[in-house]
Amino acid sequence: MPWRGTDGLSQMVPEEWTIHTPSQALLDGSRFRTCALEVIMAQTKSLTRKGSVRVLVADSTPLTGRLIADVLRRDRRFAIIDASGSSVLPTAASLKPDVAIISETLEGARGRGFEILIKLRAAVPKTRTVMLLDSAERNLVVEAFRSGARGVFCRNDALKMLARCVHKVHEGQLWVNGPQLEFLLETLATAPATQIGRAHV
Repeated sequence: MPWRGTDGLSQMVPEEWTIHTPSQALLDGSRFRTCALEVIMAQTKSLTRKGSVRVLVADSTPLTGRLIADVLRRDRRFAIIDASGSSVLPTAASLKPDVAIISETLEGARGRGFEILIKLRAAVPKTRTVMLLDSAERNLVVEAFRSGARGVFCRNDALKMLARCVHKVHEGQLWVNGPQLEFLLETLATAPATQIGRAHV
């Protein structure tokens, strides 16, 4: 809808910024801030649409993060939240994603993702996490689940399986293949035994 400035020239404003008030009121800065807020809310509406699964993606580089986000966006049931290493915790605390995909390498440091995952569990306990691993090495798989991951996804896995991984983790299942499960069972079997006291009747 057009509005006229003080010079009498007709100018066009995007439809989502249009409010039906006298043109002079549109010049008030508070009105423009209100309009800007409405635009931002419209852009983030997908994060709260009914039935969507909010997925936070934090990869080691912006390029690979965008690749993963683009793959997941093909599934219309996902609402994607992009985050960098330093913004993972505040973003997750604010938007409370259903599932978070966290790279083992964040902020330029390998293993930093495990530290962030532990803090993420404490800050947003209802968020389920998939750890993105550079390889399926035993120590990485074990550390991922020890840190609280509900699934692991390796970079050499087919990306087309990532959406299924996220759905399964969101449903409360674990995402782990046969060899990775063996790693976990072997680690559990060799761990010190837990003392279980007998109940006294």
